[in-house]
Amino acid sequence: MTDAELSRALGRLEGRLDAFERTHIERDQALDRQLAAINGKLDRLNTAFNMGRGGVLALVKLGGLLLLLGGAAAWLADRLPSWLK
Repeated sequence: MTDAELSRALGRLEGRLDAFERTHIERDQALDRQLAAINGKLDRLNTAFNMGRGGVLALVKLGGLLLLLGGAAAWLADRLPSWLK
């Protein structure tokens, strides 16, 4: 192999290596963008889940309060006539 052929082969390898590095960097950047999008979606899902859980807790508390008021009203309806006698 002559010096010219060796230089040409080395130049081709350097060109291929540069192209590989560029595509590798582009893939890394695309992957970073995709991961950022996934993280954003997970944050929104987590927020929605927490809101749903808070809504369920509010409904349970409201149901407990209504049950307490209903029980008190039933107790009064049962006991009040005996007090009036």
